[in-house]
Amino acid sequence: MKLFKYGFIFIFVISMYSPSLALDSLWTRGFIFPSNSLLYDITFINKKIGFICGSNGSSSSASVSGLIYKTTDAGITWGLKSSGIKEYLYSIKFQDSTNGSNNKVGYAVGDKGTICKSTDQGENWFVLNKFTTKDFYTISMFNDYFGWIIGAGGTVFKTSNQGNTWDSIYRASIELSDACFISNYGWAVGYTSKSKGIIVHTTNAGLNWEIQDTSSFSILISVFFLDKNNGWITGFNGTIIHTSDGGKNWSKQESGINEHVFKINFSDLNNGWATSNYGVILNTSDGRKTWYQVQSGTINSLRGMYFSDLNNGWAVGFGGTLLKYKSLGTSAEDNQTTINNISYYPNPSKDVLNIKLESEPLTNEELEIYDLMGQNLLSQKIDNIQSSIDLQKLNTGIYYCRLKQNGTVFKFEVVK
Repeated sequence: MKLFKYGFIFIFVISMYSPSLALDSLWTRGFIFPSNSLLYDITFINKKIGFICGSNGSSSSASVSGLIYKTTDAGITWGLKSSGIKEYLYSIKFQDSTNGSNNKVGYAVGDKGTICKSTDQGENWFVLNKFTTKDFYTISMFNDYFGWIIGAGGTVFKTSNQGNTWDSIYRASIELSDACFISNYGWAVGYTSKSKGIIVHTTNAGLNWEIQDTSSFSILISVFFLDKNNGWITGFNGTIIHTSDGGKNWSKQESGINEHVFKINFSDLNNGWATSNYGVILNTSDGRKTWYQVQSGTINSLRGMYFSDLNNGWAVGFGGTLLKYKSLGTSAEDNQTTINNISYYPNPSKDVLNIKLESEPLTNEELEIYDLMGQNLLSQKIDNIQSSIDLQKLNTGIYYCRLKQNGTVFKFEVVK
């Protein structure tokens, strides 16, 4: 069973889902790729330079080829880079600059043991010599020298010499689909021959692995750890599970959907996102309690996701879909944002949000604050040029604001 290559493509009536957020979506359609593109993964090495990998069509087509796109203008435009291969590409990674890398070396992996490598920050790519015909699903690079590949049949390969050679360090009668490493700690997920979810764990950079869980969880697809204790895993039939002790114990979270959850990402312990079929994007702002659906503007299957921080993210999927998330309430310069002569700060806010108008407000001007489910939590009259909004009773999370002014409603987002 290949979890990555084949999607579930059906005509679907959106109204069959539970209601999505009624307020304006913060996800917008980005650069338009060819409609036959299957985009599987996305990553950025800084605010401007990013990469996408995938394929341009069905594996039965003679003209199929692996795709690698690069942006140098923060995703406004994307240029196709020649990968020199015909196989699907599922995962693309550049080395983490926090561990001493200069971010010039990157890898993309895919079907039939394919590994592409770039040494000039993704401008040019070449194919490494194949040492297996097993499909590769994900690659994770720790620094200039060390990296891991997860492949079909429980395969794990490791390099310690900049990808020049790869050693097989784990093989079992299970199927692995994804892995995540936090320094020497690592987790890989997949399923057994009986289609039961399985989690394997290493504490010594992948030299040795042990089965951590083979419970009643469904087939598992992706794994994300924020640190060596807090992690999330997704899978079939809406599966999302969480651990706060490095995987010793896992608890199920209610996703609210029955579709497969393909990718998950957290910016901190509270704020996370996940992708699924039919354009479904899930979001939580309490980390371990509530997931809900947000509007994405597409019905295409979404496979890859990347967040650089709490306020900026991307999702990619089938049909050449690229979505961008942008928090409306963040200013990197002075933590203050102005829209239509209305300023609000600080954002994120701890206890107080300040609203500043350009001129004296008229009567019946009011600020309303909603949670991400569209429930009104707070309403306050705005009767001065500058007003302070008490947020102490609100939980940590993302909130939407509506400010009624002169008969016009202005909308923005704040983070507490």
